Amino acid sequence: MQLLIGLLGGIMGSVTGGFLTWLTTRWTLRRELAHSYDKELRAERVPAYKRLWQITGALPRYPWPANPTRSDLRALIEKCHSWYFEVGGLFFSQETKDAYLEMMNALDSAAGRQAGDSTEVEDDVVQGLFIVGERLRLHLAAEVGAGLRPQISSTQLRPAESPQGLVN
Repeated sequence: MQLLIGLLGGIMGSVTGGFLTWLTTRWTLRRELAHSYDKELRAERVPAYKRLWQITGALPRYPWPANPTRSDLRALIEKCHSWYFEVGGLFFSQETKDAYLEMMNALDSAAGRQAGDSTEVEDDVVQGLFIVGERLRLHLAAEVGAGLRPQISSTQLRPAESPQGLVN
């Protein structure tokens, strides 16, 4: 009888141990897969988003020496459209896509429909375009982790030491 109880205990322990090993291995593999996916996505996003960041530089806080013309805005729309389909629109999260479309709608509204229109855009419209452009740039930066402190510090910063003999 004791042999049977010992045998059942061993079987139960093995089954429980095997099940727990399976659960932890499955959890670890899923976590590693998600990390790998995030790492690859970020590697693709950084150069693509960097290019869009540069393009949206045409929507600065302080336009100088003159406001853009409606033709300038139409050209900017074409650059953004090309970027979206040729470079990086595929990488947008839904929130960033919404910010991008908000910017594109504002540009389209401000540009008007006349080709070659060299009329300068009004100051209040330029300010509104800056705001939607800045909102998009904030989303771009957040998606690639720009502006965040590193999560893992490789070294501690410390003051440089003076070379011997130069400081009394």
